[in-house]
Amino acid sequence: MRKNGSGCISRVLTGIIVSICLAGNADAQKKITSVIDNKGSIKKVLDSASSLLDSAHNGLHLKDNSKVSLGGALIETTVINTSSNEDTKGNVLEISIGKHDGDSMRITGLKSGKLETDSIVVVNGGTGRLGYVEVSQLVQSGEYTDTIRNAIQPYTFDPVGFPKTVSKLWVYRNGAKLSAGDYFTNDAGKIGLSLEMGKLISPGDIINIQWVK
Repeated sequence: MRKNGSGCISRVLTGIIVSICLAGNADAQKKITSVIDNKGSIKKVLDSASSLLDSAHNGLHLKDNSKVSLGGALIETTVINTSSNEDTKGNVLEISIGKHDGDSMRITGLKSGKLETDSIVVVNGGTGRLGYVEVSQLVQSGEYTDTIRNAIQPYTFDPVGFPKTVSKLWVYRNGAKLSAGDYFTNDAGKIGLSLEMGKLISPGDIINIQWVK
């Protein structure tokens, strides 16, 4: 075995000269070693002692101290963008679910939402593209009941979740159906009793409103 002035160590093995050149100073801290085989080709290899990883975090974990694998707790806010400001086109982030029995995608621990403010996630069955639909665009029905506590006009009701436009609307007083226009009006989501109906109202009367968007 001999070392030349360039830092390469050569050794003759059964008639074949194998040279190992260390990049920079030869010490245990170097991770990459250049190797020259018997054909004169230069190859780079990782030193086995220095290739071990000692940590992984933020959604990753170590396997056998050398492999970084998905899975783990996020320890900081993490955002994955499908494109950057420098990109000239959009990119697709795709999670492909296999066709084997049991292949699935699950999201657990979701918090409860509110129909008044949230939207519904929808998927295109052909492309798998995700989108959302506002709750206000969905067919909805609802019901509201209130009890008249005094005979002071005007009588206006603003039911929670009542849409500004409806396809069907029914208003009842003490179980009797009221006719629209004559006894009540719908002003962009607010139900008001007419003056004529107001004259008939008494404390304790029950007003019931039902609708279909």
